[in-house]
Amino acid sequence: MDPKLRFLEMLNTVAALANVSLTKTLVAVYVEELEPVGLDRAAAALRRYATKTTPRTGLPTIEQIKADLGAGEPSDDAQARDAVSRIVESICRLGYNWPIQAQQAVGELAWEIVRRSGGWETVCEDYTYAREKTVMLAQWRELAKSLLERARTGQLDSAPSLPTVGLPDVVSKALVVALNGKAGRES
Repeated sequence: MDPKLRFLEMLNTVAALANVSLTKTLVAVYVEELEPVGLDRAAAALRRYATKTTPRTGLPTIEQIKADLGAGEPSDDAQARDAVSRIVESICRLGYNWPIQAQQAVGELAWEIVRRSGGWETVCEDYTYAREKTVMLAQWRELAKSLLERARTGQLDSAPSLPTVGLPDVVSKALVVALNGKAGRES
């Protein structure tokens, strides 16, 4: 049987057990969201749900099905917390004089935080002598989330710029002048 047909059959079965009427839009959303993880796998997950679905439990959400399949990427918050915890662990375990081992241990995202915070030795020193470690860790987490977002949009290595769309040319030029400090350095 075709995986899509098997999935639709199981979705209808589970919806009937949950006493939920499916609309075309709802079915389309389920198919669209679960296709990347495999409709055959999603159908198998729904089959497992069929044994425990009642009107009280309701229809399993797309996120529940993805979680059961081990699909889906961790949230930006989870990735940021993990990156920062790896930095702290490596500072404590390795110290400042093992930057190559630290880079291997912390991973790409955490190392980008280290790089943008002045390098391994600076990060170790700052963490060791910081009075407010929680503030530093929060700043690193926010930086990690920003890095993830910028990487997703392909802007990781480009410097942030001010939006000038919709501003009159006079205002745009004034911003350039203000940012560069002198009227003669507009380029």
